[in-house]
Amino acid sequence: QARQVLRLTRSMTETTHDSANLMDHVRMACFRSVATHLLPHPLAALATEYPGIRIDIDDACEEREDITRAIHEGRADLGIAQLPVGQEWVTHAYVSDAYVLVVPTTLQLRAPVSWEQFHHLPYIQLNCSGAFAVLEQCRSAGFRAELSRTLSTDTGIAAMVQHGVGYSILPRLAVFPEPDGVKIVDLPIPAQRQFALIALPQTARLKAVQIVTRFI
Repeated sequence: QARQVLRLTRSMTETTHDSANLMDHVRMACFRSVATHLLPHPLAALATEYPGIRIDIDDACEEREDITRAIHEGRADLGIAQLPVGQEWVTHAYVSDAYVLVVPTTLQLRAPVSWEQFHHLPYIQLNCSGAFAVLEQCRSAGFRAELSRTLSTDTGIAAMVQHGVGYSILPRLAVFPEPDGVKIVDLPIPAQRQFALIALPQTARLKAVQIVTRFI
């Protein structure tokens, strides 16, 4: 038993030594909402155990293609992308994020929520391919509102809703936590975006990338 304890102690010491001495640089690409709400805790834990791994994050991606393009162009090693992606990627399933109705808190709604309850409010559209795909999904389920305007950022849309200018359909993470004057309501239909960690095969085999992936 004593020899087993000594072997375990030696193994732990060697692992700690390796962790402390591993020096590497991993670049990530993802959406702003992912970097803001999902990455701080795992990367804080990573920094404690592997202080030599430097993580740079490009969280300015707005289209799903921005993430895969950043990796193909050599600007990122690892991405948190919205599925589906092509067959050339090594993927690790991550979280899903539901699309929700973003409305002014002054709006009175009846249960169950239906599209007809919003006909008197202007509809504001997020100008990105993922949001337009969800809009088409809602159209197929009876959503008939016409676009009153489009904006390129979820924060801009939230500010418009906050001031009663209209309502929108956004990913939940994009308006978390909801600002004052903004209320989150489930869509009448289920709709979500599914995330995955992605890397090209040769990059996915790198030790630092594997460690970062494991922590996330």
